[in-house]
Amino acid sequence: MVDERGVVHGAIDVSIAPAMPEATVRDLPSIFFETAGEDTPINELFQLLSRGRVHEALIVDARMRLRGIVTQTDLLAVIGRAQLAKGSALVG
Repeated sequence: MVDERGVVHGAIDVSIAPAMPEATVRDLPSIFFETAGEDTPINELFQLLSRGRVHEALIVDARMRLRGIVTQTDLLAVIGRAQLAKGSALVG
C-alpha cells in the first residue's frame, strides 16, 4: 500500500481477493515484502530475491517512496541478456 505521497506502508495478498468479493483492500491480509534502494547493486538484489521468501522487491527512494517493482523474472532477464551479450552460455 502506498499513501498519497507515494510512501510505501505495506503490501497485501491479492491472491485471496476472489474468495472475498465484498472485501476492501484494507480487509486483505498484509504480506512480508522486501525493499531495495535505487542504488542497490544487482548482485545484492539477486541475493535478496534468491532466498525464496519473496518473488519481487519494492524499489524505494531515500524517503521510502515507491519507485518501482523488480521481480525475479525481471532480474533473470537482465542477467541472461548480460550473459548473452558477453557471449557466455546461460547453461553449462
